[in-house]
Amino acid sequence: MTTATKAFEVGKTYEMSWVTSSSKNACKVLKRTKCFVTLDVERHGISRCKIHNYSMDDAEFALPLGNYSMAPCVGADDEIEA
Repeated sequence: MTTATKAFEVGKTYEMSWVTSSSKNACKVLKRTKCFVTLDVERHGISRCKIHNYSMDDAEFALPLGNYSMAPCVGADDEIEA
């Protein structure tokens, strides 16, 4: 496994994207370990999920609402000002 250049950082807020709509949710990083991130997802509550790596973008991503075909995704390269 390679180390991503863009990684989730505690205290920062990222934008979660939904596949089927232009709806966006803010996700604030509450805690982070080497393999997991704990996010406070706007309108969905707190979620602990596994960290994955993009191969093309060289950035981490997570699936805070579960892993299914149309699951929303939050990437470490989608940081927003909170």
